[in-house]
Amino acid sequence: MPSESGPGLVGAALARLLAEDRPWRLGSQVVSVAEVTSTNDLARVLALGGAPEGTLVVADKQTSGRGRLGRVWHSPPGTGLWCSFILRPPLALNNLGPLALVAALGARRAVLGCGADDADIGIKWPNDLVARERKLAGILTEGAGGSILAAPDFVVAGIGVNVRTPEGGFPEPVRGSAIALDELREGEGSAGAPGLGPAEYGRALVECLSETYSEFVARGFAVLREEWLAANVTTGNEVVVTSAAGTLNGVAEDIDLDGRLLLRLSDGRKTAVAAGDVTLRQER
Repeated sequence: MPSESGPGLVGAALARLLAEDRPWRLGSQVVSVAEVTSTNDLARVLALGGAPEGTLVVADKQTSGRGRLGRVWHSPPGTGLWCSFILRPPLALNNLGPLALVAALGARRAVLGCGADDADIGIKWPNDLVARERKLAGILTEGAGGSILAAPDFVVAGIGVNVRTPEGGFPEPVRGSAIALDELREGEGSAGAPGLGPAEYGRALVECLSETYSEFVARGFAVLREEWLAANVTTGNEVVVTSAAGTLNGVAEDIDLDGRLLLRLSDGRKTAVAAGDVTLRQER
């Protein structure tokens, strides 16, 4: 069982905001804690215990927040939305490749709805939100069960969004590579500035992710692919892709309907990459 504390402030505020709106597919149940090792860890325990689809776990603080490839995610209280959604998509595993991209689109729509400029917010394959060449949000999807032809028991979609710049700025080693939403909104830009908080962004996220997730489940990634491509900062660039299988260098040319990055290698061969971490080398 992941370490957790008592009720949290952000989740409680978000639950109140959601109670004022019409029900969305996600966020019908909010589990709020002040501190937890990772919202994904707690969401996984709840999912194994039968928590319904749409259950949202929100923490004021994570002590062991993580991103892809085991990276640590800096998540102090009062500065961001640290949350995880329990999803039970009725799709076989071989159709769920684009799910992280779908979540990134929902998170981006929510950022735009909270006052950021469309030109500022990009998506770096597969699921990071970036702004002004710095990281604004990260997404980590983790599933259990299922097979090529069978739906998983559940998928946990963890989303971490920097909403406010920490007092004194971001710490090392993310200083200079991270950015918060308050820097992108007119009239904000410093720690403690009035206006948007984690709960308010969370309400927008529930709405927007409910929309993109429902579109994906009903109609597949094809209906969202063009929007993703228009927002992405990966295709057209020379990249280095790092994964458990090794490192690939090439030009990112496209993504397919399975959410895979289509890469042209330096020797001219093409390959499709299903998972990995991308570093942009040179804009073409």
